[in-house]
Amino acid sequence: MVRINLTTIIMNTVGIMILLLSPFLGMGYAEGMEDGAHDKGRMHDASKLHAASTVAGLHVELIVEPAVIEPNLPVRFSHEFMDSVTGELRDVVPHTFVIMKKDGSIIFEEYAEHAGYVHEFIFKEEHKGPLTIMIRDVNNTDEDAEFTINVVPEFPTAMIVMVTATASALLFGRRLMHIE
Repeated sequence: MVRINLTTIIMNTVGIMILLLSPFLGMGYAEGMEDGAHDKGRMHDASKLHAASTVAGLHVELIVEPAVIEPNLPVRFSHEFMDSVTGELRDVVPHTFVIMKKDGSIIFEEYAEHAGYVHEFIFKEEHKGPLTIMIRDVNNTDEDAEFTINVVPEFPTAMIVMVTATASALLFGRRLMHIE
């Protein structure tokens, strides 16, 4: 006779569901196209996404707030430019901030002269999925820094899926206990 532990079944099922659904549960991300290294001397706020790239002799760090990018909520993009040799922060760095879809169509574009400028954008439902952030013409050099972000579905939908999966696991576990 095979004895099945209900707790083990439930925990395994929930664990698998979390792994399968994690892209939809608010796990937003930003990736640098270069090495993605961060300045280890500074503490980063866990509520923000950080990504880095090096172009035109400058280390470019993109900061996205909040870390979970959802439709219909404002997202703030800021960035720092540091000399890639000395690490010195640069304040005046002309650039164009661009958000593009996978097909290359531009959904947001804004020019700024200073590194501390904050770009703000509200994504719509049709923007869900991976998008490209370009910081173009960094310091008037025709060089670009490229990053990828992911706009996730609204959290309530994912939460409903998660609750349904957990409830299904519990019902399935109970039925197995009665089969013995």
